[in-house]
Amino acid sequence: MNEMSKATFFRWWRGAFFRCQGRSEQAQRRRSLMLLLVAFLSLSGCVNAKAPAFSLLGSYFPSWIACAVIGIVVAIIARVLFIRVGIDEVLPWRLFVYVCLALAMACLSSLLIFAR
Repeated sequence: MNEMSKATFFRWWRGAFFRCQGRSEQAQRRRSLMLLLVAFLSLSGCVNAKAPAFSLLGSYFPSWIACAVIGIVVAIIARVLFIRVGIDEVLPWRLFVYVCLALAMACLSSLLIFAR
């Protein structure tokens, strides 16, 4: 795109999305209020929620880190078991399998232990 076509495109884009050409004042006001309402509703989910943390030795520790550690430990234990049984050699994408296992265990521990 050359400079002239970029300027034309941005002029069109700004006019199409910000000026509301061809609309009445009431329609523009209604559109502005709807955008403001969407902005407020999208931010209202964070108002009454507390941080996902628990007290560990007197300080608050993020529960997602605990869930990640649980998932990694379970994946390491599963890998040791898979090696002993002989399943590890036939796994097609080992890294992908163990990462998915760790992620699944982290999500499961989040749901079961911390109810989040």
